[in-house]
Amino acid sequence: MYTRYTQGQLDTIAAHGVLIVTQDTADTTPYIRHQVTTSPDKGILYSELSCTRNIDNISYAVADLIATYVGKVNITPEALSSIRRELETLWSSFTTNSMSSLIGPSLIDYDGVRLEQDPVALDRIIVNVNYYIPSPLNRISVY
Repeated sequence: MYTRYTQGQLDTIAAHGVLIVTQDTADTTPYIRHQVTTSPDKGILYSELSCTRNIDNISYAVADLIATYVGKVNITPEALSSIRRELETLWSSFTTNSMSSLIGPSLIDYDGVRLEQDPVALDRIIVNVNYYIPSPLNRISVY
């Protein structure tokens, strides 16, 4: 793409939800210019693949952890406390787990954890938590 499109044109293409693989010159390694999805209008948590990947990864890990309890325990204060402890250990691991210190963790922080029995479906628990996901570095402005 180094000869076909200008930076402005690539900005416009990316703004419409197109993931761009490019290279600076013919003999350099291609790279992903901007990891966008087809949902550019819903904010960074929906439009950036690295954000959606982090959220999905954490969500699957939470589901796997909770699945170890399903059908094996009753909903009691002790069970909720145990599940909460394990969830907090899991979430905490995502705040430090990284393949590279430069890339950083999948999760900056979490708070507002609530675990409770569903008031309608009494055989279900509800987990509410606020995630703080890191944003990708897409641009640098130098003044």
